[in-house]
Amino acid sequence: MAYFAWMHPAKTYPRTAPRFPGIRWASPDKTARLSISLVLAALMTLLGITAAVASNLPGNPFSEETVTEFPDPLVESWHRLREQIQLDDLIVSYCIENAMEDCTAAEKLMSVVEDARQYQGRAMIAHVNRSINMMIRPSAGSWMSALDILELGSGDCKDYAIAKYAALLRSGISPDQLRLVIVHNSRRKENHMVVGVFDDGQWLLLDNLTMTLVRDTDRTDYVPMFVLDHTGVGRYIPSIGSN
Repeated sequence: MAYFAWMHPAKTYPRTAPRFPGIRWASPDKTARLSISLVLAALMTLLGITAAVASNLPGNPFSEETVTEFPDPLVESWHRLREQIQLDDLIVSYCIENAMEDCTAAEKLMSVVEDARQYQGRAMIAHVNRSINMMIRPSAGSWMSALDILELGSGDCKDYAIAKYAALLRSGISPDQLRLVIVHNSRRKENHMVVGVFDDGQWLLLDNLTMTLVRDTDRTDYVPMFVLDHTGVGRYIPSIGSN
């Protein structure tokens, strides 16, 4: 049976965010990755690389109001992970352009992206969803970047979602049209993470629980809690009458 829980009862990890005990970061003692990251971080600073700024942004999945100014360790966690995602993207580019050792994870990511680029629109999005679902074994997970997830080959719902998020960005989906959404699955009575992609005027959910893309409006068993994107973290304000 697949493991999708946010908690791992046998361990206690530092830097846990409220409501999600057990979430941790990957071990930082990867000297090679750290050295590359430091070099790339310096290059990003020198070149003035910044996140895309959008106009005419679509709303968030589930059409609920959110607030962005609130204290929560999740904000810091997502800020750190966004930096890792940017660095991973530069590492992938470098692996493509140079014969570099230890590019196995980058090659896995690009195999998904290159296959996905043969399709367009919803078919491309569905291909990414299916491919990542099949590449990762369900297990206890941690807050890792896509390359670390694909290198490990296992994780929980947030690891599936982060890998899909990175693959979709690399496939050409605008960051304005991508969201990571933390929901409460009222049917399973557990917290869960999915990816939202805005396509053809609607939000589609990529979920490790299914190979099928589902519209956000059709998942009435998902109660949105937080939304994460290239601008930061938003907390959903519950609708009047919601549980």
